[in-house]
Amino acid sequence: MKQGRLREAEEALQRPGWLHDRPFRLDLNPAELRRMQGRPREAEDILRTLLRREEPLPAQVRGAVAHNLASFTAGRGEHAQAEALWRDANQAWREAYGASHPIVAKGLNNLAAHYVVRKRYPQAEALYRDAIAMQADPLMLNNLATLLHQRGRFADAEALYRRALSMFETPRREALQPHGNLAILLAGAGRTDEALAHFQKLVQLLPLTVPADEPTAARYLETYESVLRQRRESAEAERVAAMAMRFRVRSALRAED
Repeated sequence: MKQGRLREAEEALQRPGWLHDRPFRLDLNPAELRRMQGRPREAEDILRTLLRREEPLPAQVRGAVAHNLASFTAGRGEHAQAEALWRDANQAWREAYGASHPIVAKGLNNLAAHYVVRKRYPQAEALYRDAIAMQADPLMLNNLATLLHQRGRFADAEALYRRALSMFETPRREALQPHGNLAILLAGAGRTDEALAHFQKLVQLLPLTVPADEPTAARYLETYESVLRQRRESAEAERVAAMAMRFRVRSALRAED
């Protein structure tokens, strides 16, 4: 977003209906704008100012503030504070929406991902399963499958990847990871024909990807290239390598901006 239109954007944020489909305070939207602009410190300052207000925040707002602050603190490696904030967020959202609402499941999923980073795998698995019990979201299924895959529980991981993929009725960019992860699992098991089928479906999804997907897409394509070279399919491997390089270059250029 061009800086010259910041005031216009901020005015638009004060009108209902922008970004949040939940009854969040509009004060949250300027913080989200700063985050989207790559200005996390300013976003965090806005959120912490909200917490310091004398007027008590509604539970749904308190949950959103704590959740977003947790993401910032985790990104700085302040793990204990991030965990406490995610727990605060989940408690607030339970108060606001009930114990089994999808937003509560999302909060559990994010805390589970934090536990994975900290190598607290049993706790992460338990939280993923609690989240999936509330909302069988394909991305949550993929996250649990990825954890089990990394822990060597291949059969369980494969079943979860396939369950996640069965939930996509039409091609969607969110199917990129389950296809890519399942392809890697199958290739590692020597089931290359099955792996190639999923790599090919992954390639069909590439036009739907967004910038955040680029490093992940490049990694999958590089593995796809490796499988093709093992099968001596050199021409196709070169084509896939070129696609992977394009994604790597795009990602690097954006990181420099």
